Amino acid sequence: MGGAAVTDSFETWDTTKWSVAKWADGSHTVPDMVIVSNQAGIAKNGNTGTGGNFALYKTPLMTDSQSVSLVLGRANQAGYFTGSGVIIRAAVDLSTFVLVQIGTSKISLQRATIVNGELTVTVWTERTNLSLNTGDTVTVAATGSSYEVLVNGVSRVGYQDTAVTSPVGASNRWVGFFSACLVSTSWSSTTLYFGFDIESFAAADTSSPPVVGTGWSLYRQSTTAISQSAGNARYGNIFDTVRQANKVNVLNLASGQIQITKPGWYVMSVGAQWAQACGSGYNYNVSLWSAPSPEGQWKVVRNSGETAGDAVYRVSGTFVVFAGAGSVWAPGYYIPGANQMYGDASGTHTYFDGTLSSFS
Repeated sequence: MGGAAVTDSFETWDTTKWSVAKWADGSHTVPDMVIVSNQAGIAKNGNTGTGGNFALYKTPLMTDSQSVSLVLGRANQAGYFTGSGVIIRAAVDLSTFVLVQIGTSKISLQRATIVNGELTVTVWTERTNLSLNTGDTVTVAATGSSYEVLVNGVSRVGYQDTAVTSPVGASNRWVGFFSACLVSTSWSSTTLYFGFDIESFAAADTSSPPVVGTGWSLYRQSTTAISQSAGNARYGNIFDTVRQANKVNVLNLASGQIQITKPGWYVMSVGAQWAQACGSGYNYNVSLWSAPSPEGQWKVVRNSGETAGDAVYRVSGTFVVFAGAGSVWAPGYYIPGANQMYGDASGTHTYFDGTLSSFS
């Protein structure tokens, strides 16, 4: 699956990865986010009033289908104060975001805003009488209008934002977490409360982002070997998977025939994995074939360098060519004797990729 994925195990507080917005309930100092024993949280000293750090990962996710997970660290006073949790589907300036506050017995799913330093929270739904502890994993998943909070993989609370009261879209794809301090003052004393510290953070897209640009990626996923004849030839019935294809026509997946719809200079790459090694005194190569139209005459346009040796099973080549609109392109090979081509689950060895790199 495509998309972005980020993790942090908090060996240090890395300001190249994270941006932090500070919120204070009143005019007082909010301490920095710190790392103590590989756990992230607001500093436990220097707090003169209630406030918090809202940390966003600087690289946004790529889709609205998101998953964010925290492994809970030290509990501190999380039994009294839901002072840390997940931020998902956030604007980069935190003008809108979805917030999940976590305590030892309570989870609160909310939409929130920070505008001109003012934090506004609207509770969507809450779940109480829970039991959360250090080492638990809390995951917030957002898909469409649905939000779900899971603890150690078990669903605990959910909400349908059918009215889209918290915006989605490309401007709302940042994720992160928050850590806060609650200051309680009486006539005789001042007490500080902190939520869970965070042991680790992970976030990822749960759907593939839309394809942009012009290009394709075909590969063979099956490890079943397919016989191919000796000599110079185009691939037979090899490919079984389209990884991506955008603004081109896949005329024949099995043989990798791609028809160009937008003329320009293309970079095309061909890979092959053979069942039998090349052997000494022989060579393998891959090639690029083209025809002016689906009914036109095929010819070799490019050959890769020769690869030889008793331990050579794989060969690849990358080519830069001008491809006209309507022309058809396909991968080819040279082998000195009949052999069998096969793939792998991730499509790293037998493939045909191409992308438009320049056009007028």
